[in-house]
Amino acid sequence: MAKDVSSRSDVDRFFADFDLGPVEQVSSGDFYFNSYSHREAYEELLKDEVHQEAYRTAILANKHLFRDRVVLVVECGLGLAPYLVAEAGAKTVLAQEKNLIGRHIPRIARLNGHDNIVSVLGDIADPDFALPYGLSEVDVIVSEPMGYLLLHESRIRDVIVARDRFLKPGGKMFPSRFTMNLCAVAAPQEHSLWMDFWEDVQGFDFSDPCQRLTMGTPLISAASQLGSDKDHSSEDAWQRSQLTSTPAELFAIDLMTAPPDVTTRPEFLCGEFELFPRPESGLDEEDTDTPDAHWWRADERSCTDLQHRVDALVVWFDVKFDHAHVPVEYSTGPEAPWTLWQQTILRLPPPSFTGTGAPDCRLDASAMLQPGRTLRGRMALRQASADRRDIDIKLSMEDGRGGSINTLSSFGARCEPLKLFTMLIDPVFVRLPVVDIARAELRLHGNDTTSVLRLRLLLERLQCRSSVAAGSIHSACLHDGRAYTFGTGTSGQLGHGVFRDEPRPLLVASLNHRTVAAVACGDRHTLFLCTPGVVFGTGRNTFGQLASDDLRDFPSPRKIDVEVPSSTPIDVRCGGDHSMVLLANGHVVAFGWNAFGQLGIGVSAFGASPVAAVSSPTLVHPPAPGIRFVSVSCGFAHSLFLSDSGRVYSCGMGSHGQLGNNDRSHRWVPTFIPTIDRCTMVSCGGHHSLVLCDPLGEVYAFGSGSTGKLGRGDDMGDSAIPVKVSGQLPPVASVCCGGAHSLVITRYNSALYGFGMGRRGQLGDGQRRSHPLPTGPVASGVQCMAGGGYHTIAALDSGGIIVFGRSTRGQLGLGFVEDVSVPWPLELPVHELHDSVS
Repeated sequence: MAKDVSSRSDVDRFFADFDLGPVEQVSSGDFYFNSYSHREAYEELLKDEVHQEAYRTAILANKHLFRDRVVLVVECGLGLAPYLVAEAGAKTVLAQEKNLIGRHIPRIARLNGHDNIVSVLGDIADPDFALPYGLSEVDVIVSEPMGYLLLHESRIRDVIVARDRFLKPGGKMFPSRFTMNLCAVAAPQEHSLWMDFWEDVQGFDFSDPCQRLTMGTPLISAASQLGSDKDHSSEDAWQRSQLTSTPAELFAIDLMTAPPDVTTRPEFLCGEFELFPRPESGLDEEDTDTPDAHWWRADERSCTDLQHRVDALVVWFDVKFDHAHVPVEYSTGPEAPWTLWQQTILRLPPPSFTGTGAPDCRLDASAMLQPGRTLRGRMALRQASADRRDIDIKLSMEDGRGGSINTLSSFGARCEPLKLFTMLIDPVFVRLPVVDIARAELRLHGNDTTSVLRLRLLLERLQCRSSVAAGSIHSACLHDGRAYTFGTGTSGQLGHGVFRDEPRPLLVASLNHRTVAAVACGDRHTLFLCTPGVVFGTGRNTFGQLASDDLRDFPSPRKIDVEVPSSTPIDVRCGGDHSMVLLANGHVVAFGWNAFGQLGIGVSAFGASPVAAVSSPTLVHPPAPGIRFVSVSCGFAHSLFLSDSGRVYSCGMGSHGQLGNNDRSHRWVPTFIPTIDRCTMVSCGGHHSLVLCDPLGEVYAFGSGSTGKLGRGDDMGDSAIPVKVSGQLPPVASVCCGGAHSLVITRYNSALYGFGMGRRGQLGDGQRRSHPLPTGPVASGVQCMAGGGYHTIAALDSGGIIVFGRSTRGQLGLGFVEDVSVPWPLELPVHELHDSVS
C-alpha cells in the first residue's frame, strides 16, 4: 500500500528522509543563474559541434599561450573549456561558476585526471571575491558569454569585470571579439502565417494588438541546413535562398577594450549598415553549406523575374579568437553550419498592416533595393534591465527616396514593444544576383624578369591547343580556335541562341567563322576574345556585365565595343557579375556589377559617390602613373591585378580578407599588396585568392579559409594577409581558384593538385571530402585548368580535356547528372566542326 502523505506533518517527514534542509530563499539574480543548473542547458551547447570545435582549435592550436600559465575560465558551467585548457598545459585552471552546476566540476576534473590543476571559484562579481593561492592576476581569460542575439542571457559583463580585476597587462582573452551582422530576407509565406493566425483564433479576432506584438517581437530561427546530415530545422525554419541582400557588419565588441557597461549603453552597440541587392546565384541550395557560399538562389518556380521581397532582417553574430597566434573564428550566420544560437529574425510589417497607432504609409516598393540602389539603416541594442534576458532593439531604415521604417522592439521578458512602427513600408523587392567562379588561368613558366611577363602571357595562349573556363554551373573550352560551351544556359550564357541547358559540349556556331583566342565564364555570363582583339559576350546582363544599357539577357554572343585608342584587347576575365578586358598597352577596362568597388574604377569617373553598376567599358583607375598590368583575375566581388614588375594589386570586397591588405575593408581602386613581390600569377575565387611567386614557385593564399581552401592544414580561419600554402607541395607553375576550392599545377610533370572543398568531387582524388592541405597529384601533363562553383575542368598537353566534380546541371559535359570524383575525359564534337567546314 502506498504511504499516506496527505497530512502536512507526513509531508514534512517524507521529505525529511532525504535531508534536503529548509526551502532556500533566492534573489532574482540567483534565480537567473540557478535556472542554468540543469543538465539539458549544457547538453545542447556541448552538442553544438561548430562552437565546440572552434574552442578546441583556438586553445589546442595555441598551446604556447596556455603552457605553464594561470588561466581563468569565466562562467564555465559544464563546458569543455577548463579541461581543454588543462590539456594545453596550463599550470592552474580557475573554473569560475556561480550557479549550482559548478559543484560537479571537481568530479569531472578528477575523472579526466585534472583535479590537481582545476579549481572551482564562486561569484566573481562579489566585491569580496579574491583569487585563491595568493594569486592576484591571471595570464589568460577564457569565456563563453554569448547568448541569442549575442546579448540575450549574455554574461559579457561578467567577463569584462574579470578582465578589469584580474587580467595582467598583456594578457589574452579567448575569444577576443564579437561582430554583429545582418542581412535582408524574403518571407512572404511566413509573413502570412505570422499575421493571419491572429485574425481567427478559434473564431475570435485577436489581430489588434497581437499582430503588432508579433511584428515587434524577434524570432529565433535558423536557415534550413540543406544537405546536412543533421536536421535542426523547426516549423520556423526558412531557406537560405530567401536571403535577398549582401550581409553587412553592424558593430564589434572587443573584449580587450570594451567598458563594463558596454551591454547597457546603446552607443557602443550601434551601427549603420548599407544593404546591397544580393546578386542571383547559379548554385543550388543544396550546395550552400559553407561560410563563403554567397550563392543562394531563389527557386525560379516561386519568384517572378528573379525578384524577392524584403519582409524581415536576419541578425547574427560571429565569434573571433583573433588575439591568438593562430586565429580562429566561427559564424552563427545563415551562411555557416547550424549552431545553437541560430539567427534572430526582425520582422517588418506587411503592406496591409495598419494596426492601431501605426499610420498607413504606402510607399513605392520599386524605390528600394533594385540594382544600383541600396537600403541604408541604423540599429542599436542594449540590455534593458537587470534581467539578462531583456534586450531593446532600435531599428531605422531608409531607401534614399522617402521610404523609411522606425521601430523599437523588445526581446525577452518585456515583450510589449514600447513603441511600434512610426512609419510603414511595403515589402521591398530586390533583384537577386551573384556568385563566383574562378577562371581558367594561364601558366607562366621560366624566370621572373619583368620584360618577359607579357610575352609569356601571349606565347602560352599561342602554344595551348585547348583552354578552358568554368562558371558556377556552366563551362567552356577552346579547341583549335573554336569555342564549345555546356551546362546551365537558362540566362543565355552558353551562346547557342536559346535559353536552355546543354548536357554535352556544343559548338558556339555564331563564332565559327572567327578564331577564338580566350574565353571566360562568370556566374551566368560568358566572354569570348576573338582575333584580332574583338570581344563578344553572351548571357546575363542584369548589371551591364555585357556592356549594354539593355539589361536583358542575351542568348547569342554580342560584340562589345572596347573603345581605347591605340590598344588591342589581349585577354578577358569574368567575375560573378562583372567583366574585365586586358589591353596590350597594360591597361584594363571593366564593366558590370560594382557594389563593392570590384571594377577598380574609383568614384571620380562618375562623380562624388560610387556606382553599383556600370554598363559601359570604363578604364580601371591606375594605382600610379606608368604601371602596366599583364594579368587580371575576377572573383565573386573582388579583383586582382598583376603588374609587369611582379607586384599585385587588389580591389573590391574585402570582408573575408580576400584583398590581402591586412584589413577587411572594401577598396574602390587597385591597392598594392606590400607583403608579396616577384609574383607571376594571380587568381580569385569566391572569397579567397591565390598568388604564385617566383623564383621558387611558392603559392600564397588569403581570404576565406573555410573548408581548407587556403591550404594551411588545421587552420581554417580567414586570413587578411598572404600566407604560404603548407604541405609537401613541389614548385608550382600555375594556380587557380574555384568557388570553394583551390588548384595548382606543378613545374615538373605538370601535375595537378587541389585543396579546399571536395565533397562534390571537385578535387578529383576520389574521396569526396575537403582537404586542408594539397592532395594529389590527380593528373599529370596538365596544361591549364579552371575551377567552377563545384567542378573542375583541365586541358592536357596531349590536347585532351578532363573534368570532375559536380555534374547535376551538365557542367561537366558528360551527358549525365551524377557527380564525378576522379578525372574523366571530355569528348568534343570535333567531327561536327570538320563536317561544317567541309
